Amino acid sequence: MTDARVSLQSSRKIKRSTLVKSIEEKKEFKLELHESLDEYEIEIMHDIFAKEKGKKFDAPGLRKLLETVGKLTFTDDEFNVMFMKMNSKRDGYVTWDEFISYLILCYEQKEVKAEFDTLENPIPNAATLIRSNHRYTINRIIYCPTVRPDRTISWHDGSLITCSRDGTINYWSLDVQFESDDPYEESKLVLGDMCGNIHIIFIESLARGPFRSQLGLPLLEVRYEKVMKGLVDGFRVTYLPKQHTNAILQIYYYQRLNTIISCSECPKVGMLMRDLAKNKGSYVYNLPKGAWCFSIIDGIQILASGGSDCLVRLWNPFVPQNPIAVLYGHHTAITSMILQDEGKFLYSLSQDKSIRVWDVAKQSCVQNYLGIPQELGEHSDMTTLYNPESRQWIIGSSMLAVVPLSPKQSGEHTDGFTHTAGVSVVLYNPLFKVVVTCGLDSHIIVWNPWDGRRMIAIKESHTKSVHAEIIPIEITAAAFDPGYQRLITGAHDGSLKIWNFNTGTCYRNMKIQKNCEVKSIIWVNNRILVMGWNRRVTEFGDSGDVIGSGGEFYKNWDLRHTEDISAAAVRIPQTIVTGTYDGELIMWRLETGQPYKQYNVADPTSRIKIVYKKMKRKDDSKALHQFNKRKIIARALGKDVRQEKTSVKKKSIEESPEVIIKPAARRSSAVQRLTEKISLGKLKQRRVSTVPMPEQCMPLRRLAIHCMLFLCARTMDPSTGTLLVAMENGTIQVWSHHISGSFITSFSAIHKAGDYVISMTTDVNNEFLFTGTSVGYIKTWLLKNYCTPEVEPICMPKYRLMFPFLWGDFFCGRAARIARTQPQPLLLNSYKGHAMSISDLAYIDEAEILIR
Repeated sequence: MTDARVSLQSSRKIKRSTLVKSIEEKKEFKLELHESLDEYEIEIMHDIFAKEKGKKFDAPGLRKLLETVGKLTFTDDEFNVMFMKMNSKRDGYVTWDEFISYLILCYEQKEVKAEFDTLENPIPNAATLIRSNHRYTINRIIYCPTVRPDRTISWHDGSLITCSRDGTINYWSLDVQFESDDPYEESKLVLGDMCGNIHIIFIESLARGPFRSQLGLPLLEVRYEKVMKGLVDGFRVTYLPKQHTNAILQIYYYQRLNTIISCSECPKVGMLMRDLAKNKGSYVYNLPKGAWCFSIIDGIQILASGGSDCLVRLWNPFVPQNPIAVLYGHHTAITSMILQDEGKFLYSLSQDKSIRVWDVAKQSCVQNYLGIPQELGEHSDMTTLYNPESRQWIIGSSMLAVVPLSPKQSGEHTDGFTHTAGVSVVLYNPLFKVVVTCGLDSHIIVWNPWDGRRMIAIKESHTKSVHAEIIPIEITAAAFDPGYQRLITGAHDGSLKIWNFNTGTCYRNMKIQKNCEVKSIIWVNNRILVMGWNRRVTEFGDSGDVIGSGGEFYKNWDLRHTEDISAAAVRIPQTIVTGTYDGELIMWRLETGQPYKQYNVADPTSRIKIVYKKMKRKDDSKALHQFNKRKIIARALGKDVRQEKTSVKKKSIEESPEVIIKPAARRSSAVQRLTEKISLGKLKQRRVSTVPMPEQCMPLRRLAIHCMLFLCARTMDPSTGTLLVAMENGTIQVWSHHISGSFITSFSAIHKAGDYVISMTTDVNNEFLFTGTSVGYIKTWLLKNYCTPEVEPICMPKYRLMFPFLWGDFFCGRAARIARTQPQPLLLNSYKGHAMSISDLAYIDEAEILIR
């Protein structure tokens, strides 16, 4: 019997385990909504939406519709999350547009996921383009192997040969690198004179030609006249007379086509491209007023020109009759231009010292740069030189100006796929399971934290226009709404924007004050609280309704700070805390907006008394003045108020005794008053001056508050530390925000002089504290049993398995040595995560991932 029972129990366990496995497999392979609905079911749902009143469904109605049409069942949590993703307006209803947009978004994300799931394609990479060095199209490619002595050949030893119909033959290596067919080709020096003539000096290259060293001659001198007459060995001169009717302003030798390009300010031959071969012709470009400058890039058939008519023209070098495009924008003559990045951008400089950047493909102006210093000279001539290695344009006049042109991005700061400047805000969205980053480059990027894929990028989200130039503004603060469906960002100029970060749509624009940087944004219960350099809390309604007096869309809380606000934190639903660069710490009631505590972190044990002032309006004082006692009695008796005033004055004059003051008495009294003033002045001069001394000594420079964090999992109690304040001296203060609480203690969070904490975050249970410092260190602290009245058991073996920092090395580091002096909170980990400051931290509880 016992064996039978054991076998029966084991069989039941096996059945249960298989059942659990099957359920888990079903959960794992459960299809999403866009995969479960086919085209026919979507059409039926479209018809039902069209017939429904208001053409929208609430949550129960949509759930019933999916169950009846699609035969789909969801758990409460799954359906609530899906409904919140659909309901972008947050009105409790889902329209057909919102429903189908959600399906399209899911399809797009699925397509991106499929790229990672599929195997590598037979043709994995894109084709690589190489300049052909041919003027015409290539008509034949052959392989020319090197024949070995045993008459064998191999594909590992040889050359590639390309030829075109004009008779040009080029040699290439096996890795398709161009090889010159004539290593002893003559060097060329091209000159243009004031009469429009072109001189070409061919210099022998074999054994350094005429520049070879000779015994007994330390310096070789050759006169220009002899070279031009052909009397010097190693030099050969070609003279092209009267190519232009005016002075040649720019000349260039185009090596790949063996041509010379020159320009002049003459109407007949404004720009000329001439082949050096005698049997080939030349191209004369149609420029009515000539050209002052031009630019061309090897291998790209684009030629740009500019001149006194303020127009930028783009040409096909072999079609001189009409330009490809004419670009307008300059107001004075164009003196110089540069094509960059294989013709992607064109930079043109005009006489008024403005540089316009053109997108050649779009044929539009990207930027109008007016930053050339005035010290370069107002009306002086300019000459330029472009360095393609450093990507700098050197402009010379009375001084030198170096202008960087699209400098290359440093690999230490960005890989070109992420932000081009520092990241200021990192946020994790638990609803959509994405990470949103905002940077000082004014970009908003949505990331998939599980594979590191960039999903959406919103470029130049905050901008301003200066002289028709769009300048991006740094994003300094951001926050999600309580439903995690919208994003609000704040910029350096005080502007605010509300976004749908899934589509990149901007819903609303706001502003606190001009040129006041936004330092913190808190979005709670249909209210948006913004703090920054305007020294106060500004409240907006998230629906855009009027909430302030006088029809304003915002209202300002009381001005209590004397310095700019640097950090803020909120504990829903009780308190909001603001801190300044001067160390002021004020706790506000979240519901009423009234301050109830004020401190200075330099002296945390002394509480600053808050004085509440009732401000009376002028209108109220006038109204009170109108209803005084005398006026009420006069109106009750039926008398006029003005007559009552005059009667009172007359009565007071009649009742007062008659006093006659003689002029002599007046003079004597004036003299007497003057002597009294002189005597008082002498007495004041004899007194010893006194200087009031403060009751206690305060530091000359107050401690700035850089960040604050509420421990929301802890109870609100006077003896429980619920607020952490990071200061500029590297310490973190622990406070209780209870009405009877105050400063509790502090601890040092750094191990390097001059460092301080500028970002903090914690997990949902407030077990760990993660801090980021100004020099790039990231530390993990154990907050369990720290500043709490109740003590819980701590399992140190568990933390040693989680953090190898606690194992104890033979050589103890500086962070561990300094942490030994303070037993609490316990330092669990310390490492340098970045070479620069840690601007923000975000912790994903479900995956135990820290994003910095």
